Amino acid sequence: MLALLVLTGCFVVALSQQLPSATDSLVKQNDLLQRATQAMKEQNQENELRDPEMEIDGLIISETLTKIGVDFYDLFYQRWAAPPSASGYEIRIEELPAPGFGTIIVVKVNETTIFQRVLQPRYDQLEASADLAVALTQRHVNDQQRLTQQLYEEDQQGTGIY
Repeated sequence: MLALLVLTGCFVVALSQQLPSATDSLVKQNDLLQRATQAMKEQNQENELRDPEMEIDGLIISETLTKIGVDFYDLFYQRWAAPPSASGYEIRIEELPAPGFGTIIVVKVNETTIFQRVLQPRYDQLEASADLAVALTQRHVNDQQRLTQQLYEEDQQGTGIY
């Protein structure tokens, strides 16, 4: 019985010695958590101060499936020249199957369909279609840029007083 009390006492002493180390570990973890939280807050403040113009802009995304679609994309990409000072747009070239007719090519700017045509596997037709698609897309991007500038002109903003 005395041996059992001695063993129990040793166990209690051992537990009491381990508790401070567990508490120290929790304090260290809490300190690390606070530092991580502070670092995240600083990162969020930096992100808010960043210039919105730093986003990737003017992407031309290919969603083509066949050789006709890839050739059209290549021709479009070679002929494309972004209008000066244009921003806030992405161009998506999609291909839809059209059994027996060739393929349907759709050009979208910011989810607005600009050009859609059934294409045959003839290179001269691909070139003419790519030229037309580039011209229509450039006109649309220019129009959108001009409209955006007009909306933010001084005479359009108003004072908020009726």
